[in-house]
Amino acid sequence: MKTHLRWHGFLALSLIGALSAFLLDCETQTRPRSAPVQMSGVYAVPQSYPPPAAPPPPVQRPWYAAFTPPTLPPPPPISSFRLPQLPFGLPQLPFPLPQIPGLTWPPQPASTSTPPAVSPAGGAGRCGQGMVGGEPVAMDCMTPTYGLISTASQYLISRRAFAAGPGYEGAEPIPAAVDHRADGTEGPIRNQGPVGACTGFSLAAAIDHAIATSRGTPGAISVMEVWGHYHFPAMDSAVEGNRGKPFGPEAAWPYDKRQACAWYSGDDCDCGATLGVACDQPVDTARLAQVEANGIATLGNVTRLPDGNLDDIKAALVKGQDVWFAMYVDDRLTDVSGPNAVVPDGDFRGTGQGHAMVIAGYKTQSNGTYYLLHNSWSTSWGDNGYAWILDTTLRTNLKYAYVVDVSTPGAPAPSQPTPPSPNSPGQATPPIPNASYCPAGSVPDSGMLVCLPPCPDGSPRHFNTCAQAAPGAPSGCPQGQINVFGLCVASPVAGLGTDAATGIKHQCGAGGCTYFVPGGVAGCQAPVCMRSCPSPKYLLTAGPLGLGCSE
Repeated sequence: MKTHLRWHGFLALSLIGALSAFLLDCETQTRPRSAPVQMSGVYAVPQSYPPPAAPPPPVQRPWYAAFTPPTLPPPPPISSFRLPQLPFGLPQLPFPLPQIPGLTWPPQPASTSTPPAVSPAGGAGRCGQGMVGGEPVAMDCMTPTYGLISTASQYLISRRAFAAGPGYEGAEPIPAAVDHRADGTEGPIRNQGPVGACTGFSLAAAIDHAIATSRGTPGAISVMEVWGHYHFPAMDSAVEGNRGKPFGPEAAWPYDKRQACAWYSGDDCDCGATLGVACDQPVDTARLAQVEANGIATLGNVTRLPDGNLDDIKAALVKGQDVWFAMYVDDRLTDVSGPNAVVPDGDFRGTGQGHAMVIAGYKTQSNGTYYLLHNSWSTSWGDNGYAWILDTTLRTNLKYAYVVDVSTPGAPAPSQPTPPSPNSPGQATPPIPNASYCPAGSVPDSGMLVCLPPCPDGSPRHFNTCAQAAPGAPSGCPQGQINVFGLCVASPVAGLGTDAATGIKHQCGAGGCTYFVPGGVAGCQAPVCMRSCPSPKYLLTAGPLGLGCSE
């Protein structure tokens, strides 16, 4: 009872303070009487609140409880695979990392057990090449910052605070298996060939899938455009080079390995020796602009998952997201092939070789949990471009993992109280660098920068739509899911809570959560900062770009 009283007291004081500031702002600034909205910091405040729109009928996604992949064999030992012995090097690639108040920043390299000493075990070139389907494929150098993204957000509150209990992700039971191929949300398997562009190929695969989570069908964006924006083997460069750039379709600029190699700006030029081209040549910026003009999505929030925590990877997969990650690899991984292929077991950290891929599913069985890899070494690798990796092997060799969100066309202007048409399900506003608060009786909409009354179940409106007409009302979705713009997605457990470590308070309903961040925490410069996040992206994040939402 005392906790609830403290919560209600905090909420009342916060909203009274917000209302006072709002009224003072109205008194000290001259506004036209005809203005449809006023402003409270970054949030627009309508002069009269519109009623929430009715949600469309739900369309259920495949329920993974009914999906059972075949039993997977134990991974063979890496020693059973052939390994060529050729020298390679390991350059250092430092990146400047920004600061943000209220968080431990910059993010530190993942803490793992001491890896074996690096030994010369690469293929042709300094960081490795192998052969897949008769064609060379490249591996990158795993430097300390190869997978570290300087602007990535991090979770402010553990996802366990929103779970119904062990074995749940939010209100949804965790199934024994998830395979995003089964629900048709995986994009194409691509072939990077001998170019060290796996960071771009894997980012494109993550974006393809992220488009599917909001549009229902996967994208097929131009990996040439993605690579052309940065052409350097590092995940940080891939994100920063593509931030704010509209992604055009693959058909507008299909992959050309010789041209991609010509742009390569890393320290070595292995692909140049293989393909007979010179590296570090200028990119065709005019064609880049043409592809961008037909963009179908832009990069949104990129959230770093807790280092080495495979449960968070599994949870993101349950909520429908792929996971973009880097890991240590070995030349012998190019030999993985066959139906339900399994990556060999081993500690690859001594090779100094790295590779970026996406994780597209998992399967739990008696000997552990296997995770499904979506690779960029053509359909000749693994099982048509996919392979399974056992949790112990993945945990040993994992080097950073992220969830990638996108924004798709159709979002309304920030000052519009209602959108012209429903936007994609669960698409949150981008990270907000200077979040503010709303007047009493209202909270931020989770899809627009507008203050609106919350839904009857306590969740914020999403593009002025309530997922439930009343608390506990049927949604037409499976247990633990809710209808957000016609798509059944994972929902949090409803209720109020306070995070002991940060003092952040939250109010959740099936349609999402509203957070109240105290001043001085996570960059909040107001007495309290409010941020709403829709289901399934109901987890609050913070980073150099501000307060955001993620799975």
